[in-house]
Amino acid sequence: MTSQELRELYDLKTGVLGRRPEMAGRVAQATVRLDDRLASRIEDGGRSIVVDLPAEDGGHGQGPQPDQLMRASLGAGLAAGYRIWAARLGVPIETIELTVACDDDARGPLGVAGVPVGWLRMRVEVTITSDAAEADVRRVVEIANRHNPMLANLSRDIAQAHRLTVVRAERGVPSQVTPSLSRGRF
Repeated sequence: MTSQELRELYDLKTGVLGRRPEMAGRVAQATVRLDDRLASRIEDGGRSIVVDLPAEDGGHGQGPQPDQLMRASLGAGLAAGYRIWAARLGVPIETIELTVACDDDARGPLGVAGVPVGWLRMRVEVTITSDAAEADVRRVVEIANRHNPMLANLSRDIAQAHRLTVVRAERGVPSQVTPSLSRGRF
């Protein structure tokens, strides 16, 4: 899709959703089936992928690991956002390349020493090739980052609520619903 076609598409979407906000709500869902070890088959939106842990962590190593997918999703979402916002703002961009690097502590998921679970630091290095003024490209990146759902989903300010339903296999009915830790505000 050309930059002009992207611009027209997103101008149309912006206009329609601005006039009809009831059309903006979306729901997405993934179904995850764990095998006898730690590999999962994920079905989402008519697509399927196997996600697994490496053999040294008890998996089969049959697919990407969850943390690899998360970095890849973040990077792909950022790159697409840069392309879309560049088109919307009329800033020509030839290529976009970025690296997402994250630091964590392996003790966290093991419950060792009170170490936080998850990414402690994240670095995103972006290289954009464009003949536009540097200030224009910087503006594209700033706006795209501010409106990026993947970045927003990683924010510590986002409230999270989780619910667990345990189903007993012999009866096929829920036996327990347990809310888990929530962060932020609801």
